[in-house]
Amino acid sequence: DRARRSLHNSAAGGKWAHGDEQEAAKSFIAQNTAHCHLKEAMLRLNWPEGWLHDAGFIAPIHDELLFECPDLLLEQARVAVAMEMERPSDVLVDPVVAPLGLSVEVEVSTGKSWNAMLKVTAWKR
Repeated sequence: DRARRSLHNSAAGGKWAHGDEQEAAKSFIAQNTAHCHLKEAMLRLNWPEGWLHDAGFIAPIHDELLFECPDLLLEQARVAVAMEMERPSDVLVDPVVAPLGLSVEVEVSTGKSWNAMLKVTAWKR
């Protein structure tokens, strides 16, 4: 069964991880994969159009990208950034789980401040 597998804990002297250690190891794999997908999207966004620069990229925050985007570019930038973040990965491929590459659905929110952020639902073309 692929869902049940023991994870080796090299920090525990070569013993197999169980309980909380095993759960932490499984969580690490998912979090590390999501982090890789986000960084891969950031690399693609920086070339060739340079959306990270043009759209006023500030920082990645957990699984989000924060921008201070000029109003003039807002519509175009949110479509370009969201589409790139949803694009299947060329690197994170698994024949069973993600044969076409890891892909995640994203949400887009915009606002003039953190407490004024509104979810945008009509960004997909």
